[in-house]
Amino acid sequence: MKLLQRIAITLLLLAALLLSAGRIGLLAGVPPRDLGVHDGRLKPPSPTANSVSSQARLWPDHPQRDYADIAPLALHEDGPTTIAALKVLLASEASATIVDSRTDYLYVQYTTPWLKFVDDVEFWFDPINNVIQVRSASRIGRSDLGANRQRIDALARATRNDARDGESLGRSRQMSRSDGLPNGRLPPLQFLTRGRRRALIGGATALSGRSSCHPAWPHRRPGRPP
Repeated sequence: MKLLQRIAITLLLLAALLLSAGRIGLLAGVPPRDLGVHDGRLKPPSPTANSVSSQARLWPDHPQRDYADIAPLALHEDGPTTIAALKVLLASEASATIVDSRTDYLYVQYTTPWLKFVDDVEFWFDPINNVIQVRSASRIGRSDLGANRQRIDALARATRNDARDGESLGRSRQMSRSDGLPNGRLPPLQFLTRGRRRALIGGATALSGRSSCHPAWPHRRPGRPP
């Protein structure tokens, strides 16, 4: 019993020491000085399993090539527009700090809330391959436990969803204008064909994330023909 108490006390002391070290910046690591784009490439992957890079295949003999390999981000409209959208998305994350922002490049530092570990994340518009090249790496530790890959995958999903929402909004507005309605207002359903009603309901559902009809549309009583 006393042995278990000693182990528990030791673990608590270690946790307290780690938290204290993180709070005073001892776990933040050293900021890298060789980030950025050099000869059309971001920095190579880390020598240990704690980074991902969409350009990992450019270093075929790298020991972490397979672990670090990840797909680049797709463009939405063009490179500067995609970089700007990423900047807006990242600015809303409490753990992200934008360090360098240009029309074709974005450098962000992610800081964990408790231990204050820092990850360096870069986005670069590659005009030759017409994609956003990305690199995300932890400063310290031999393994990131998949954190960098999860981060980039989540950002890829978020940018795809934003682009899809924008396309749905554009289609809905275009349908409204094609019906001769000013200011993009939606028409009463009873004045539309069945096909156009379904198209408008589908567009509104995609925008709102709900299956309910527009509040201005009258509800049809059960049993009445469309």
